[in-house]
Amino acid sequence: MEDQLRLVRAAQRGDKEAFLGLVEPLEDRLFQTAIGMAGNRHDAEDIWQNTVLQAWRKIGTLRQPVFKTWITRILLNEAKQVMRRRGYDPVVQDWLPEPVSHDGDVSTRLAVRQLLAQLTAEQRQAVILRFWLDLSLEDMAAMLDVPLSTAKTRLYQGLDHLKSRAKEGDIL
Repeated sequence: MEDQLRLVRAAQRGDKEAFLGLVEPLEDRLFQTAIGMAGNRHDAEDIWQNTVLQAWRKIGTLRQPVFKTWITRILLNEAKQVMRRRGYDPVVQDWLPEPVSHDGDVSTRLAVRQLLAQLTAEQRQAVILRFWLDLSLEDMAAMLDVPLSTAKTRLYQGLDHLKSRAKEGDIL
């Protein structure tokens, strides 16, 4: 945490190398999250590039040195803007980020990805944040800028839907 604080403070003074030291460890996971939210690689690349640019421009506004939470919130906002510009809810396609836990065989993981495509954007976002980024409910709520109860509702409704669909198809 001390190292992150040092990097944040240096980045706020304009040190690009310090900023990269904050971004690079999170890049794969956040880019995968962008793909999961956008549903395709092309839009995810736009989301990621805009996220990094916005983070660099706004690093001076970061008050608490919890960089991961802060940049993830920027990424989610960028994803919302891309979805609005496209005018439709993203569809999770063939590829989604690998969850924090890599348990299960390939066919099970593919089935889960297909099930995620059936969730609403809000439910899918909650599931991805919780299980792909391994965020706490409190962090999810903060990133989504919703009350904790709303974050819980989105997550649990999404999980209930996944469970019922999985049982119908004997997936899990």
